[in-house]
Order: sequence, then structure tokens, then C-alpha cells
Amino acid sequence: MSYADSPPAFHADGLTKKYGRRGKPALSDVNLTIPSGRVIGLVGPNGAGKSTLLHLACGLIEPTSGSLTVLGSRPAGPCAPQSAGRTGLHVGVAEQADERVVPALAGVAPPARTVRGEAASPPRPRG
Repeated sequence: MSYADSPPAFHADGLTKKYGRRGKPALSDVNLTIPSGRVIGLVGPNGAGKSTLLHLACGLIEPTSGSLTVLGSRPAGPCAPQSAGRTGLHVGVAEQADERVVPALAGVAPPARTVRGEAASPPRPRG
């Protein structure tokens, strides 16, 4: 199957997510389609809803309204309904702030210690 024949990698229709008792919107009426085979960057200021969008795509949280699919299926995360006969796509996210996860996914050891968020140089032998 070519990319042209594949369902979109991500499709959101009227996607909204509100938090708290007052319903503060993190995302409001998002309509977005990302074709399969595309590499994209999700950028924006703090509080723009980037992490919320990724958490919705992974099924970690449920939308307040609207719908979304990933590769043509609803995400099946811990919040996804587990009704009989319903299957979903399992998607994961490794956020950049967790310096232990990304090296583990790449099969390398995480840095032993960090200095201001960067890997520290190994200690020099005394001599």
C-alpha cells in the first residue's frame, strides 16, 4: 500500500479539550489532517496545546468534543473504551523533558548525571 492509498497519519475534526471545572480550553475546534508519510514539526508557545494534542493522539486523555483518528483508527490508550469487538491503535509519545526515556528507546544508556539539562562530561582521572 502506498502513502497515497493510506489513511491520514492524523485526522482531527472539531477536536476540543477543556480542563477544570470552568472548562478552560487547551484546544478549541481543531481541524487538522496530516497525510501518511509526512514528517512534521509541532511548534508553538507554552500553553498552545501541543502536549494536549499529542496526549489525545495517544489516547492518554479523551477529547471534550470532536473526533480524531491515527492511521484510520481511534487511539487505544488507558482512557479508550474497552468495549467488546472494539480495537484501537496503540500510540506512544516520549516527551523531550524526560531524558531517561529517549535514550532507552534508542538502545543507549542515559547520561549518568546532568548539568543544566545537558549531559555532563565524565569525571577526569586524578593524576
